[in-house]
Amino acid sequence: MGLDQLVEEIAAWWQSLTVMSDNDTTCNINSVMGPDEYHYPVNNSAFTNYAAKLALQLPSYVLDLIGKHDARISRWNATAAKIPIPTGTTPDGRAYHPEFDGFTVDPDRVCRNRTVKQADVILLGYPLEMEMSREMKETDLDTYREITVLTGPAMTWSMFAVGYLELGRRKDADVLFAKYTEHSQAPFGVSFSVNSSFFL
Repeated sequence: MGLDQLVEEIAAWWQSLTVMSDNDTTCNINSVMGPDEYHYPVNNSAFTNYAAKLALQLPSYVLDLIGKHDARISRWNATAAKIPIPTGTTPDGRAYHPEFDGFTVDPDRVCRNRTVKQADVILLGYPLEMEMSREMKETDLDTYREITVLTGPAMTWSMFAVGYLELGRRKDADVLFAKYTEHSQAPFGVSFSVNSSFFL
C-alpha cells in the first residue's frame, strides 16, 4: 500500500465515524475515548476531533503533491470543516478547551469526573500544533495542570513542559520536566509510563 492509499483509507475511516447533526452544521464523533482514559465514552473529544480533522484534510495535501485525484476529497474537506472543537469558559472567565462535550472545570456545574489521568487537551498545542491564541493555550495548560493526577504517565509532564517552554514560562517547564525525569530508570534514562520506583 502506497502513502496515497494509506491516507485515503485513514480519511475514509474517520469519515465513517462522523455523525451529521440534525441541522447539518456539525459532524460529531461520538462514543470515543481520547488519551485521558478516565473518561469513556465521550462525545466530541477535543483531541480526537482535531486529529480527525487533520486526517481528513491530509489526502488533499498528499494527492496534490503527486498529481492524483480522488472524488472523495471534497467530502472529506467539508466534513473536516464541520467537526467541532469544544470551547468553554473557566470559572474566572478565561476561554479554554473542555476535554469533550459536557466536560467542565466549574465546581458549581455537574460533571461526572473532573480529574484527568494524563495529557489530553494540551496535546492540541504540541504535538498537534492546532492554531489558537497564546491566552487559550496558557489557560489550557494551567487548567489541566491543576486537575491532572500526580501519578499520571511520564509523557504527561513532558508535554506540559514543552507547552510552557513555548510560552516562555521556563520555571514551570523546569518543574514539570523534573517530574518527567522521576519516571526514568538508570543506567540509560529509559522512561516508564509510571514512576520507575514502582518496578524496584
